[in-house]
Amino acid sequence: MILNYCKFLCFIIIILLIFNQFGCANYTYQKVPQKSNEERLQEWCDSSIIKVEKNNKGEFHGKFVLIGPCGKERIKGKYENAKRIGTWEIFQRTGVKELELNYYNDSLNGEVKIFYGTGSSNEGMIKVKGIYNNNLPDGKFFSFYDNEIRLIRLYEKGNLIEAKFKEENGEWNTGIKAKTYAERMYRADEKYLNKRENIFQMCIKRAKIQSF
Repeated sequence: MILNYCKFLCFIIIILLIFNQFGCANYTYQKVPQKSNEERLQEWCDSSIIKVEKNNKGEFHGKFVLIGPCGKERIKGKYENAKRIGTWEIFQRTGVKELELNYYNDSLNGEVKIFYGTGSSNEGMIKVKGIYNNNLPDGKFFSFYDNEIRLIRLYEKGNLIEAKFKEENGEWNTGIKAKTYAERMYRADEKYLNKRENIFQMCIKRAKIQSF
């Protein structure tokens, strides 16, 4: 019994020596660094195509379409002498509309609509709609859930004037809770719109530009 154990132990030692000499004992595992969100967005823009009309100065002027890496239209709108004007639409890769924006002189002017995205029980329905004037909320904003208005906000040149929130029991709350919720929604809206704007500007610089 002891002799067999010794033979087995010697066999294991020999295997370990061979592995150390010819195998991977000296191999140092190198973790592949994860790409940041910024790097992934840059790659996405690099693989996208912009089709746009231009004026005789070479400025964007006319129809604009951004086509994502999968070949689907992701942004549609119109330029006038290098300035965004009119209605612009942004779509998710599934084809679901994500945003509908109105511009004048490259600034948000008019109605803005944010839609529920892919995977939501309210997919494709309006989440938020309101009026902007020179990039500032200016007028009434409505927040929806299940096609029902749950929050109403009133702004004047970017300042919240009043807010009311619909409770689960159907009653409207106009107190601190409503204002707190309204301020939180405003921050969420602005963060969302700014993120989409940053992606748009990145793609303007990095995507391949073609004419129609």
